Amino acid sequence: MGNKDDFLDAVRAALARGPGIPAFSLRPTGLEWHRTAESARSFLVLRVESVTTTTTTTMREADAEEGAAKRKNRELTQLLRRCNGVVQSFGQPALYAFADGGGDDGSKSTMDVGDAFHISVAWSFEPPTPELVNLTRQVFESGKKSSYRDAMQDMQIRVDGVKAKIGNAVTHIALPEAGTKGLFGL
Repeated sequence: MGNKDDFLDAVRAALARGPGIPAFSLRPTGLEWHRTAESARSFLVLRVESVTTTTTTTMREADAEEGAAKRKNRELTQLLRRCNGVVQSFGQPALYAFADGGGDDGSKSTMDVGDAFHISVAWSFEPPTPELVNLTRQVFESGKKSSYRDAMQDMQIRVDGVKAKIGNAVTHIALPEAGTKGLFGL
């Protein structure tokens, strides 16, 4: 049990260290099917991007901490990097490593990790049919009137914390609200 507690304490510490990452919102930018080789499942995913990337000193300091001038999905990228640092220190594989500079086979990836974030909506063991892929693509196709696309792009998804799942236990680690002070008002 101690190792699980140590891991959770390390995640909490990583999220709290240095400049904090305040709660933020996301909006959908695309809808597509994604097939994973490792699980042989197909996922319907909603691609997302930050709509509240802050320009406060806190996020500028967070960017400097990670050596990034400007990034898409800065908050998600910062959360990912901090959490990946912890999981790797515990001998576990990093999430989205393929999109953050290299593939599993040592090759270089051209995808920016900021483009990899998504919300899984549904999954299937079967690959989607070409007809289903085309219908899904049409939902977000530019230049056409789409009430689905317009409604989805108007959505905002609030991110007010990180869920750490260790075994069957899920722990919510809250993010501070933007503009709030930390412990003891400091």
